[in-house]
Amino acid sequence: MRACRRSRTRASRARARAAATRGRQRRRRCVGAARGPRGGTCLHLPRRRPRVESELRLYDVAVTPGREYAVVVGAIVVTGLALAVLPLTASTAVAVAATLGFLLLAHRQRLSPGDLGLGRDRLRAGAWWAAAAVGAFAAVYAVAYTLPATRDLLVDERTPGSPADLAVRVLVVIPLHTVLLEELVFRGVVQGMVRRDRGVRTATVVSSLLFGLWHLGSASSALDGNRSVAGAVGDSLVVTVLGMVAIVVGTALAGAALAYARERSGSLLAPIGLHWAANAVGTIATYAATR
Repeated sequence: MRACRRSRTRASRARARAAATRGRQRRRRCVGAARGPRGGTCLHLPRRRPRVESELRLYDVAVTPGREYAVVVGAIVVTGLALAVLPLTASTAVAVAATLGFLLLAHRQRLSPGDLGLGRDRLRAGAWWAAAAVGAFAAVYAVAYTLPATRDLLVDERTPGSPADLAVRVLVVIPLHTVLLEELVFRGVVQGMVRRDRGVRTATVVSSLLFGLWHLGSASSALDGNRSVAGAVGDSLVVTVLGMVAIVVGTALAGAALAYARERSGSLLAPIGLHWAANAVGTIATYAATR
């Protein structure tokens, strides 16, 4: 009996020593142990082992600094093709999904809210710019509608047919299908990436050129829809191509103005307001001139 008791005692002591040894080893490995109240226990935080090359995520390996621009341009091309071939309702839904997708892409590219022009500290300045843009475009289109010489230039066959259609176009289609997507892509993601790597001037040039090329597909329909412009440029292929080039160049210059508003205000809200005012107020003016 005594031998059995001594054996059990030695076994329990051995287990206690082993447990104490494991505890000391665990405390040595503990990184920044956090203790609770008096008498609490140590919350063990295991040391994170650095990842080896084979454990890196696919995205980290595939997208290097030299390829991240190709990823963005490819996403722009795919989105533009989808918007060009789909009907308006479906393309608006695609535009909303693409806007969310580009936000995710910006996060993966490690662009901060400030890089995108979404910083809270610049919202007030952006709102002032947006309000000024709406007022300026309202004044310009009011003068153009009043003068007979310029009223015919506002006539457009693509104008909505009823006041309800006009409201949907101004309040839903233009913001979701056009303004938010394009401003996030070109003045947010593209300008933020290039500005971070190459500076403001290069970012303005690159975002403006891509913005002009983005409108290459809609340039032909714009010439066909406006009877005054179509009659002025004629039906010749060369003249039509020159007209499309003029629209792309003009859109690129407009992109430069939007980029300037983005940089001056520090907020993406400024080009959003400027872009919406140009499209929405222009749509209202063309509706009034066409009807």
